[in-house]
Amino acid sequence: MDPLSIAAVGWGVTATGWFVSPYIGRLLDRAYTHLKPSKSREKTRFLVTHTVPQLKLILEAAEGSEHKHLFEHLLTELKSSLYDTEDILDEIECIRRYKSGTKREWSKWATKVCRYVKLPKGKLDSSVGEGPSNQGVGTLSSLTFPGHLSRLLMKTLTKIEEIIKSAHTTIELERLHIIKESNKHIQKVPENNLNRPITSDPADKVTGREKALVEIRERLRWTEDSKRLSVIGIIGIPGSGKTTLAQCVCWSERNDIYFDIVMWIHVSEYFTVHSIYSEMLEQALKKFGRNQGCPKYDSLDVLKDELKEILKGKLFLLVLDDVWFSEEKTSDEEKLKQLLIPLEVGKRESKILVTSRQDSLLRLGPNVTSTTYKIPDLDDEVFLELFMHYALDKNRVNNDDYRDLQRIGAQIAGKLKKSPLLARVVGSILFQKQKIEVRDWINVRDQNLLDKNMGALWWTYQHLGEQVKRCFAYCSIFPRSYHLHRDEIVNLWVAEGFINSTNSGHIMEDIGRSYFDDLLSSSFLLPGGKDNSGKEYFLIHDLLYDLAVKVAGDDCFKIENGWTGKVSADVRHLSIQSCSASMFTDHIVKLKKLRTLIIYNAEHDISLEYMFSHLSKQLRVLIFQTDKDSIMDFTCRELSFPESIGCLKHLRYLGFKTWSTMILPGTLDKLYFLQILDFGVSENIRFSFGEDIIELTDLRHVFNRLEVCFPNIGSLTSLQTMPTFHLLRGEGYELHQLKLLNKLQGKLVITGLECVGSREEALEAKLADKEGLTELELSWNLLGRIKYNLDLQADILEVLCPPKYIKNLSITDYKSSRYPSWIVATQKGEIYLRKLVFTSCCQPVCGPGLFFVTVSSLVLLFCHWDTLPYNMEELTSLELHYCDTLPSNMEHLTSLKSLIIHHFIGNLMLPTMPKSMDYIELTDCIFSPNRQNREKIKDIPHKVINGSSINHLEIEHYEDSSDNEDFDMIGLYENSPPSSIVSEGRGRYFYTEENSNGSSGRAATV
Repeated sequence: MDPLSIAAVGWGVTATGWFVSPYIGRLLDRAYTHLKPSKSREKTRFLVTHTVPQLKLILEAAEGSEHKHLFEHLLTELKSSLYDTEDILDEIECIRRYKSGTKREWSKWATKVCRYVKLPKGKLDSSVGEGPSNQGVGTLSSLTFPGHLSRLLMKTLTKIEEIIKSAHTTIELERLHIIKESNKHIQKVPENNLNRPITSDPADKVTGREKALVEIRERLRWTEDSKRLSVIGIIGIPGSGKTTLAQCVCWSERNDIYFDIVMWIHVSEYFTVHSIYSEMLEQALKKFGRNQGCPKYDSLDVLKDELKEILKGKLFLLVLDDVWFSEEKTSDEEKLKQLLIPLEVGKRESKILVTSRQDSLLRLGPNVTSTTYKIPDLDDEVFLELFMHYALDKNRVNNDDYRDLQRIGAQIAGKLKKSPLLARVVGSILFQKQKIEVRDWINVRDQNLLDKNMGALWWTYQHLGEQVKRCFAYCSIFPRSYHLHRDEIVNLWVAEGFINSTNSGHIMEDIGRSYFDDLLSSSFLLPGGKDNSGKEYFLIHDLLYDLAVKVAGDDCFKIENGWTGKVSADVRHLSIQSCSASMFTDHIVKLKKLRTLIIYNAEHDISLEYMFSHLSKQLRVLIFQTDKDSIMDFTCRELSFPESIGCLKHLRYLGFKTWSTMILPGTLDKLYFLQILDFGVSENIRFSFGEDIIELTDLRHVFNRLEVCFPNIGSLTSLQTMPTFHLLRGEGYELHQLKLLNKLQGKLVITGLECVGSREEALEAKLADKEGLTELELSWNLLGRIKYNLDLQADILEVLCPPKYIKNLSITDYKSSRYPSWIVATQKGEIYLRKLVFTSCCQPVCGPGLFFVTVSSLVLLFCHWDTLPYNMEELTSLELHYCDTLPSNMEHLTSLKSLIIHHFIGNLMLPTMPKSMDYIELTDCIFSPNRQNREKIKDIPHKVINGSSINHLEIEHYEDSSDNEDFDMIGLYENSPPSSIVSEGRGRYFYTEENSNGSSGRAATV
């Protein structure tokens, strides 16, 4: 048996998953409270304290039963019944909220009628009772759902009890009383193609691969025979460190000068030649200074020709990570051969480095020279060192305990079959224990779960919390190479109902982030780096991805490109790589138990009316994404949502990312459970339901690149994230709408402050109460205004004091010279900012005796400040963009390290620099390197002028024949060489450029 396969995972994995967690007790408690108030407490106590624990024991013990198939059936029935219970309780809550909403509408209508007929409102209420919505439903204080739901709920709960009773009977027949006997019959999980982390950055800990690194780098420099292409393969079993070694090679070569270009490509299970060509072209263009982005070509031939053109005559290294040769898919071999065609134009010494589980490089064709490097096992001592690195901080134990732990650790490491992955996973579990106990290590050593029959990964999975297990299994619906972003995943977990807390004061997202951190600390998630937007992402290692797929069972499924087959009717969570109308009608609408539907690339022929009308009514998450380049139908017209979206009454998460103008219908306000609206980068969002947005009391996040403008946002008291809040002169768009939104977190942008008419109106926003905010932007729009009350502007900014934990603050178009006391005061305030940005703002009056708010970074855009405020000794970074004046008093900035000046208007004459300066950057400026300027910057270690790092600058003057004046003007512009000269006289300057090859002198004459 392959020691790295997940041998532990049999059918019983899902049996000990989410539905035997404390969640089931809360679910049943809610259900019985609706049906039997007098007996619910006794019934729930028996189920939670007796039945549910025995159910877990039964399911674990059943692993070794010869009648296991009976339990599989029971398990499927039990899961279905629990899901049904959730759906019924949702229906009950929907009816309760609908009634609450109709009563509110009735109250509003009655108030208007009474005002018109001069009748006391109470009189009208007493004459008509509960209004038109009270028939057949009952009052809010009594039963809140129809009889058919009561009967259906009772039937479902009775079925759950019968299933558990049947399981008890089966166990009695089999006499399975000891959980340890469950280890006897374990099935081996077949390996699937699993992707590697796609970043080229090496891991944080690389041990014992120094010799391998040297040998592979030597092979990269070998001169091969006459064949044009040379491939070196790193071959090894999963978890042996192939990718880590390739990352080290890639990192080392990028820091060397041997290869003109180094490209790293992750080859996914369903890769296309077009996508690989595009990645190669993008990296090549970036290397050779073309950073405007990779052009997109629909034609594969055009793309191939472009790639040939840029690689022609170049010495390159291409790393293809995790190449998989499937015995059943010969088309993959042909695609790989086609992939190599444009590489033949490079220098003969170019190399291709491949990581793979299989030694099958000969399949690349007879014109390719191939050699393999089979990755060796780590030595026992080296492997132990690696394991102990992840398992123990030596500083946390005394010498005696450390010797014992070293000895026991060696015994544990011996069971991990020299797998670097398992060393990390098991070591991380031990490391995160708050108190280090020798007996805990002994227990781990003696666990049967660590032997070849059970597997270390399954043992580690068992140590996760029950809810964390459910969250981990859910991750299997994403593609193997998917970049997992923390907040995106946590919001999905919340929407699915996976986050549970007995403390009502806890924010669900905070609990979800703690689940995420548990998976990260246990190495079930791995840091992947940062994407193109600078956002951190995470990955699931291949073996752990297999584990997630297994524990998810039939609950989760994904359809990827090239898929053919059927989808189980029991699927609850589904993702689709690409979806057409035929796939939707033939497969998706038939899945009546579906709770999650994520479509990454939806084709334009899918009818939204049909989709909303026919999708599973149990849907909790719907994410619909189109490809901007191919789905032109969505980008060229307004997209009006049909009213049938109101049919999806269980919906919590609606993501519609179509790059279009979208108009949302009035029926959206009937989605009472809606928590997240994600419009991606849609350009314009309009709502047609006006005041009815107050029904969306659960709405927590609204995501959009631009502003989303809808009235009465103040009623959404659960709101945590929102795009730009744009003030308008009209009811429902006032600043006081922010008054009760104290759960707001992260970044808040407020524009249109010119619409605020008084200090009192601004005070109602209670901005200081939003303690979860870390970034705030306040913006007026005074463009074209001839007259504006600057005293009013100063009063408004005074009362818009941000919360004291704010980190970044931006103020735009503030024209008063009187700044608020929380920015400028006679004593230091309580607000400590990291970054302060002023755009088109007046210079503050801030002389000696006045303290400026503590800040480490100051940015001025389109500002004309000739002096900076005093008492800014903690400022470390200063940026000036599009300014025509430089502050003359920079020398008092005793902590300043960095100065950046971009697009200075006029001739740049530098003031005296503080001695603390370490870095100066001048871009798109006209700079005079005369004696005064040279003296001011000569002692600054790092100087960058127009993108070039200047190590030394000196001027040799020549006298002009006409007026005996020196001319030393150097014009520095973006996309121009530093030698651009702006002068009518004569002169000569020398400077030295730093580059990867060392320093090279340049000279020019004026």
